[in-house]
Amino acid sequence: MTKAVMMRDPVVMNKMKTKYNVGWMPLSTDPVSEKDVRNNFSTDMFNVFFHRVEFNPPVTNENLRMMGPRLEKAASLVAPDEPLDVLVYACTACATNLGNETVCANINLGRPGVPVINPALAGVTGMEAIGAKRMGLVAPYSAEVSDSVGDHFEASGIEVVKTLCMDCPRDYEIARVSDKTMIDACLEIAEEDIDAIFMTCAAFPAINVIEEVERLTGKYVLSSNQSMIWMVYRTLGLDDNLTNLGKLFEHPMLDIKKAA
Repeated sequence: MTKAVMMRDPVVMNKMKTKYNVGWMPLSTDPVSEKDVRNNFSTDMFNVFFHRVEFNPPVTNENLRMMGPRLEKAASLVAPDEPLDVLVYACTACATNLGNETVCANINLGRPGVPVINPALAGVTGMEAIGAKRMGLVAPYSAEVSDSVGDHFEASGIEVVKTLCMDCPRDYEIARVSDKTMIDACLEIAEEDIDAIFMTCAAFPAINVIEEVERLTGKYVLSSNQSMIWMVYRTLGLDDNLTNLGKLFEHPMLDIKKAA
């Protein structure tokens, strides 16, 4: 026989939504993206809900494309009862392999009606916001995966003057690239006639060096995670300038580019 009884006073629910609800879908292998998010979304303003997408390394175009069918289910499991204001899929090279429209459509099958952001979309949107026409690409991947990212920017009308790659096979290695190595790569690519540098991959700890590289080169520096964070803020109508994330945050998002 149960000893539990219903409490005497009525149960009162806090039903008023007082914060922005952000969904974030990093890869199962990514140790960096979630940390960057937690460091740049105040708990006073945001609820951030995470659900990871299964990925099986190494990082190849073939393995990246295999995530396509997993996106619908993963999206449906991001705090499914909570109304999301935006949903982020944190994999640059998967988005460039599958295509932005395919990624957003698959995610909206699992979470209809929610604006979707991914780093390939956010990177191009950020480049457009700063008016960049010529860019250098710093990529921790193999040449073939790096080219998929470069091709995406080229198809969006931004010339990729040079790409530097590092041939890291897994997110484990990508997440452990030193600040010195990232700075050295950016300084090398900044020797080219470019407007901006894009540091690709959500598992790349690029946020660590953005301010320093901008100071040393005088060029804009965008990264996968920084661009997504910026696009979330702007999609929500927030004009916050997160000064720790570089000069991109001085700019609004152009009206012609919206989250899908």
